[in-house]
Amino acid sequence: MLTQIYTYAVENREKLLQKLDARTNQELFREANHKWFSCQPELRAYNTCAIDSSWNYLKYHGYYLYSVEAVSVFPNGSFAAEPRYEVGVNTLATEESERGEAIYNPMLYLSSIGMDYEYSLALQSKERCDFVLVDGSLLARYYDRRKRKSISFHEYAKTLMTEQKVVFVAKTSESNVMLKGTLGDIYYFTKATKKAGYSAPYFDSIGITVFYARLDDYQPCIKVEVPGKLNQQECKQVFEALAANRFNGYSYSLRLAHEMCKISDDDMQALASVLGLDVEAGAREVLNE
Repeated sequence: MLTQIYTYAVENREKLLQKLDARTNQELFREANHKWFSCQPELRAYNTCAIDSSWNYLKYHGYYLYSVEAVSVFPNGSFAAEPRYEVGVNTLATEESERGEAIYNPMLYLSSIGMDYEYSLALQSKERCDFVLVDGSLLARYYDRRKRKSISFHEYAKTLMTEQKVVFVAKTSESNVMLKGTLGDIYYFTKATKKAGYSAPYFDSIGITVFYARLDDYQPCIKVEVPGKLNQQECKQVFEALAANRFNGYSYSLRLAHEMCKISDDDMQALASVLGLDVEAGAREVLNE
């Protein structure tokens, strides 16, 4: 079947990549350039910490073995708040309260736990920092209507919307609210601009300031969301706080948080071995995988 897929891709390459054609996007690139403020971040001392969560699971016959972890760390590797974690064995069913049905979606179940942990860590850490950086998008969580009955973070987000010290940073985004293109705004800003800087802010109707930033020349843009209505000068302050501890165009604190909470497949196999579950039948064994 792969042969047919490759053949189709080759025969329809121009059509498939039409949305990425620079000639098609010229007007959007010009608008992205117009909204971009090129500037090098001033070297100022900001006390920031970063929060990230991770989860993983192994599927067995009739149940999952899972693990969730979240950390809040300073750039020196010390914890801003006590790490949160959970290890368990169950079906990972999430109850849909509206219809009273169970949804068997391990990603939904585990990401909900991770976001709950991130929320509690943000509240615990905010008094110890100038800014608390959280990996991911606040708006994506808030507008997740389909899953809102299952993700309690949707409710927590209302509280975080009053916390201007809590900055959400997304490495990628499909939101096109600012430039109205067929691709996410972050694509046009990354392609149209090359120098460090940040974009004009966009104010979401629920009270979130959104802008895009590049911390080092020629590095990819990131999406930044801050509760409240920030002016350009306040956006610049957040931009400089993000850049204060950066490595290769990305916050070193967020990179460190990611590394410290990451749960790999090998980690899960080791956990299964510790529990004596490595001899249990998994879901792929009938395929000899």
